[in-house]
Amino acid sequence: MRAALVIIVLAAGGCATVPDSGVRASGAPLVVDVQEESWTALASRPVGQVTFTDAAGRQTGSATVSETHQVRMRQLHWRGMQDGRVISDEDLFRIAGDAEAAEIDRRYRRNGRIMQWAGAALALAGLVELVVARQRGWTESRGAQIAAGAAYGGLVGGIMFVVWGRKRLHPDRHPVGLARAQAAALRYNAGR
Repeated sequence: MRAALVIIVLAAGGCATVPDSGVRASGAPLVVDVQEESWTALASRPVGQVTFTDAAGRQTGSATVSETHQVRMRQLHWRGMQDGRVISDEDLFRIAGDAEAAEIDRRYRRNGRIMQWAGAALALAGLVELVVARQRGWTESRGAQIAAGAAYGGLVGGIMFVVWGRKRLHPDRHPVGLARAQAAALRYNAGR
């Protein structure tokens, strides 16, 4: 029970989040800072198929033969900046004059916060119900067993909502793509 409460608290707090919105245009150029992260990983690919037969010649099984090879992985990280300060995607688009993209980002982040806090409330309610059901003896009646199952569902579902909400608040999650951000910054910088 305590472990679940710790998970809820850790999921609701901590982790990297996007910068706060509300930065005003300073007149300085907008920059879309792009950084590439690359690494190698091992991957497996099939190279053949082996068939097993018994003494009578009937097929008894098969196996896929595969080889392991290195693959190069790459991920782009980008963020908007003005005056050397990281700004939110919403502020980048708002300052650049792309109101539609700013609104898309604002709604995406708002829904992430709603999911996070609603999930935390649902998980906490499930946890409280589990404690109450345990004290009352949850195996005594069919109704108590159903209530305990619903409490577990609330706890697990709440934790999942917290995790999904936190994903929407991560700075590397962008509901509007890099190309649109770069184009908006270029338009803004050309019109200054």
